[in-house]
Amino acid sequence: MKREFSDEASLNTGFAKLKPKYQRAILELEADHNHSLYREICLRSKAWDSGIALEYKSSRFTYREMRENADVFARSLAAMGYEKGDQILVCMSNCPEFVFLFFAASKLGLVLNCFGDWFDSDYLEYIFEDAGEGRLFLTDDVYPRISGVIANSHIREVVVFSLADSLPKKEGEPYNPAEDHDYPFLDFRNHISEIRDSCRSTVLGLAEFVEVGDGDFPAHAAASPVFLNDGFTITYSSGTTNPLRPKAIQHAVRSYAVLARFKDPDVSGMGKMRNLRCLMHFPTYVHAGLSTALVDPLFQGCTVVLEPIYHRGHFLDTLLDDKPNFCCASVGFWMEAAKKLMFSDMYKDVQLPFLMIACVSGEGLSKGEERFLNHVSKVHRFGSSMLPWPLSPISFSIGGGTSETSGVFVTLFKSLQERNPIALLKGEGIGLTVLGCAQVGVLSDGQVRHDRGCEGELVISGPCNMMGYFYENALNDDVFLASSGIAWIRTGAKASLLDQSHLLIKGRLADIAAIGTHYEIPLHEFEDVVLNEASVMSCSAIMVENDEVVVLHIEQNPLIAVSSECLLSAIASRLNVRFVDDVCDQLFYRVRSLEESFPVAPSGKRDIKALKEEGTRYAVRHQDALSLGLAARRNERY
Repeated sequence: MKREFSDEASLNTGFAKLKPKYQRAILELEADHNHSLYREICLRSKAWDSGIALEYKSSRFTYREMRENADVFARSLAAMGYEKGDQILVCMSNCPEFVFLFFAASKLGLVLNCFGDWFDSDYLEYIFEDAGEGRLFLTDDVYPRISGVIANSHIREVVVFSLADSLPKKEGEPYNPAEDHDYPFLDFRNHISEIRDSCRSTVLGLAEFVEVGDGDFPAHAAASPVFLNDGFTITYSSGTTNPLRPKAIQHAVRSYAVLARFKDPDVSGMGKMRNLRCLMHFPTYVHAGLSTALVDPLFQGCTVVLEPIYHRGHFLDTLLDDKPNFCCASVGFWMEAAKKLMFSDMYKDVQLPFLMIACVSGEGLSKGEERFLNHVSKVHRFGSSMLPWPLSPISFSIGGGTSETSGVFVTLFKSLQERNPIALLKGEGIGLTVLGCAQVGVLSDGQVRHDRGCEGELVISGPCNMMGYFYENALNDDVFLASSGIAWIRTGAKASLLDQSHLLIKGRLADIAAIGTHYEIPLHEFEDVVLNEASVMSCSAIMVENDEVVVLHIEQNPLIAVSSECLLSAIASRLNVRFVDDVCDQLFYRVRSLEESFPVAPSGKRDIKALKEEGTRYAVRHQDALSLGLAARRNERY
């Protein structure tokens, strides 16, 4: 189904307030690059045609081969009847065929609707029905999880690409050189014949799909012109607020093009990224993955290393097998890898000298987590083959932004920047750095404010902002805001402005602890107190509504030796000073062991739903935590 979005929000972004260098970059895009991402990659990559664009389990595709395959896919899509503005429904893991389809859809001006196989079945049925298109594009690994939904829908044709299609060949047969690491998580055999036997719809494999575009159909797959403001992708949020039914978010071509342009050296001030290896392991329904791990690297002449396995337990082996120089991943994935490197005998002597930029995306990184990760990066010599020193203590960078506002925060080498004399003088760190194409403010008392020290709801204005929520149109009225002639997006996060290009995010506005009838306390205030304890690495405060209590899930810094009893007592004592007794009486503490860590959702972010469902099951009441500490100290004396 085609939808019309007003482009007013994407255009009216306070452009005149940007620095001249950034204004020129956007004007130059408008004048000379008002076209599709496919067209842009063709223009950019002529200088490195023979360079490696994609790597997949040791198979490699040059930039020329990538474009040629995209042309083949575009011919088939056009022959199937797809026209500019049509939705193309996609549920695929990371593999070369997804990239070919991505640029083929871009060439034709299609709207790529990338959904996840873990979505609620009713939600998937709605997505299929709303598209009005009786065709799906899948990889064979996701089919079993949505086969029942397909059987009960109007889908008449399924194009299935196998994860084995682009594997290297040995004695004429596809094989996976990383099978020892991969097999427990994913089977790379070709399953299309099995799918044909079980699926009621017509099933086309890669060869049949390509054949659709053969014959007399014009090789250029003629299409209407594509422009920067045309809608291009529908991706999905992490599902934090509504598990199994994440919000569908539409972005225009402009969002990807601007982000990529602002990574160019003449705009960013950073060095050239040419020939770096960049890992793409985020699911394809995640906007941050499509921008930071696919479009940005390809526009800079990098090699995108495609990894279809997205699992925390596999992440370290992914790094060791694929050897990326740049990797963007969630906090949960990095912490799991770091703990294995530090405490597993299997990995204790492993080094990662190839990993030059380790970037955290998706959610905040606490000071304790940052210290631990930087310690691990030093011990295991991250980046030492490419730089004159191991990256620690400056390695872990911050990237991203909300799905709605795209990747507008890019804070490289945060710890190093905070050692700058000016930052030390301020004594507050540098926070998140805002990309030059966007501006930020806080909404306070109905006004958007920009002054240093202002606190309120974070609002963002820029050309990378979403076009709107695709299915939940009523939410657009709540999220889009006009102030002083500028269009803003409300993020739902509380922020404090350090200056016009740096800010601190305090937490979600909706995360409030309602205790009794007298107290409504932002959950981040509990977390802030706990994180001041040196032996705490991370903390999540969870409101258990049914019981009207708050559970503080705490992860101890594994590099600091302290008993859990003393840790709980120290935390409880700090909170006793900060909050009144009526509030403290409703607090519970849960110290998570090194082995179990925090649960992660399918998106890779911390699974708040799982923490809420756990409730107080393994938690210690506040008063008991105080008593534990007294007993521990008494035992130490005797």
